[in-house]
Amino acid sequence: VSGAAGTKQFSIAQKPKWAVFYSTTGQLTGTPKAGDVGTDVGIVVSVSDGKAKASLTAFAIVVSAAPPTIAGAPAKSVVAGQAYAFKPTATVAAGKTLSFSIANKPAWASFSTSTGALGGTPAAANVGTYSNIGISASDGTTKVALPAFAITVTQIGTKSATLSWAAPTINADGSALTNLAGYVI
Repeated sequence: VSGAAGTKQFSIAQKPKWAVFYSTTGQLTGTPKAGDVGTDVGIVVSVSDGKAKASLTAFAIVVSAAPPTIAGAPAKSVVAGQAYAFKPTATVAAGKTLSFSIANKPAWASFSTSTGALGGTPAAANVGTYSNIGISASDGTTKVALPAFAITVTQIGTKSATLSWAAPTINADGSALTNLAGYVI
């Protein structure tokens, strides 16, 4: 509809319940929630200037369930003989169930397909780096994954350090220190 005959008025048929329609601009906007998953069909937007009316071709809006998400920062190292544990955080749309999978799982670790938890206690024989470990989650339709990571198993060391220290001879105020009873390192 064009021309200067009057003010334009927009209207809508079959407006989705989760949407807002502005009759002065023709804008259809909104954010659907999980309960709005499905297809809204037969939506028609029309405009009239009081003399003539025009309509868009009927259309549909498909609201899909939100895809799953997965997040977390696994520890990059563990000392042989100590426990390693990592569990990602994940979300899934209502009514869906997540299943987890892993690629390149270290032999010393166990993995839960229901929670995504990776854990275990490596032995001294497991010292080394385990690369390209990948944990993913799927809701049966969409699969999401953490970035691949590595875990380095280090061995318990029996190392030594040498400490040398000169005892103080003056106090903080500059006076001579005469009563040093001991010190803690």
